[in-house]
Amino acid sequence: MLKGLRLFTFEGHFAIYPEGTFYTAHLDRHAGTSDRVVTTILYLNPDWQPGDGGELKLWTTSGDKTGAFILIEPRLGTLVCFMAGDFWHEVLPTKKRA
Repeated sequence: MLKGLRLFTFEGHFAIYPEGTFYTAHLDRHAGTSDRVVTTILYLNPDWQPGDGGELKLWTTSGDKTGAFILIEPRLGTLVCFMAGDFWHEVLPTKKRA
């Protein structure tokens, strides 16, 4: 258990985004549940280059998807962690085949 977060289980997801695909803005915690406390993303793209697309757009204010955000490049070894029910995020369209 990670002290303070009360994490007892793990749910994993492996995703590959073919050229032209994306994931619209969302929260990872389903409404009305206490599941999915923390989202962790580890990028495994060895040859990603600027212009390839697929960046993670992560809004930086809890509960808000209209204000400030950051773009995170999906570069090999990049680790992203955030509270699953608090931070809106999306995957921008990919422009290169995986």
